[in-house]
Amino acid sequence: PAARSGLVALAESPAPGLRTFGVLGLAALGDKRSAPLIQRVLVASDAGSLPRAAAAFAAGQLGLTQQALELSELSNAPDPLLASTALVALARLGAASADERVAQKLLSEDAELRPASRAAALVLATGAYRRKGPLFPIPAGELDVASVLLGLLPDAYAAEAERSALARLSSALEASARAAVRSSPEGARAVADALSSDAGRIPFSSLLVLSAKDPAARKEAELLAQKIALETVPSFASLAEHPSAKVRSFALGFLSGQSAPDAVRALVTAVNDQDPTVQRAVLASLTPAHAAAAESLASLAEGQDWGLRAAAVEALGRIVSRGEPALAVAALIRVAANDETALVREAALNALAKAAPALARAPLERARDTDPEPHVRKTARALLQTGAAPSR
Repeated sequence: PAARSGLVALAESPAPGLRTFGVLGLAALGDKRSAPLIQRVLVASDAGSLPRAAAAFAAGQLGLTQQALELSELSNAPDPLLASTALVALARLGAASADERVAQKLLSEDAELRPASRAAALVLATGAYRRKGPLFPIPAGELDVASVLLGLLPDAYAAEAERSALARLSSALEASARAAVRSSPEGARAVADALSSDAGRIPFSSLLVLSAKDPAARKEAELLAQKIALETVPSFASLAEHPSAKVRSFALGFLSGQSAPDAVRALVTAVNDQDPTVQRAVLASLTPAHAAAAESLASLAEGQDWGLRAAAVEALGRIVSRGEPALAVAALIRVAANDETALVREAALNALAKAAPALARAPLERARDTDPEPHVRKTARALLQTGAAPSR
């Protein structure tokens, strides 16, 4: 047909824009006789990103399974548009490497790849490429080649497809997360972000867009996120000893939400981190699970920096449960009576009253009656009135 010969001529043009539209036109015709030409454009490293992205789309559109290896490699291309188009095409072909590649991109630190990663995941889950409108809608203004290619991402899926994609990719996501956390701090940060449920987010939010408020989807996502978090704790614990304070800080922030022994040990060790910002963040995150930090905290509570002493006594209060560890309670009693700074004594009284009310009354009565600072005496009096157990 005349249309095909004209499109072939465009696809062989040295002009990247014309070549792109020629390849897209051949894909729209659905004629597999164009496969050799599309293959040449796809593998031509000097063809430019736009024609190669068009060839990637064409490979998916025409079902050119023989191009799966090249598409898999191009899904890691530095150009986001080429990588995105190749990833979706790989999913359309149902290639053996598709699940792994899509999972990797869903956990990627490159935010530009996330829409294509979601689209590819939905293609895998449904086995279908679905769009809401025509393949090539009539442009409202100037025709832009990159916008045309971006507009080819499939987008006509229901929330159920997202849950199916999460279930299908669960094993691949686990493997990709383990590899990403081991690979670099940036990879670990991207995984931590993907698993996060902070501020009401649903884990894997880049995939679960339509089902973000579905309780069943949230439960499934949280269970998978918890499983991956547990598997990656050892790698995050290693990052908690990284030379960079920023890396240590974010790794310890992730570990503070985990109860695995490696996570607990990392937080206890980081109580003595040499960076003040990291150290204070760690102190603020301690819980009764970190009772092993009592000795270090007691030592910090007697240091020279009054601000750090105050943070240490607050942390001592948070690690106490049912009057244990006794070392922590004794340190709070000692600081409440003897610290030279009124604000630190007051912090110790507050921590003691909250953590061990049965043991707090005598120190509170002593502070009420003998502390030299009026505001400390006032605090002790108020705490006695609101619930410290009677002394014996």
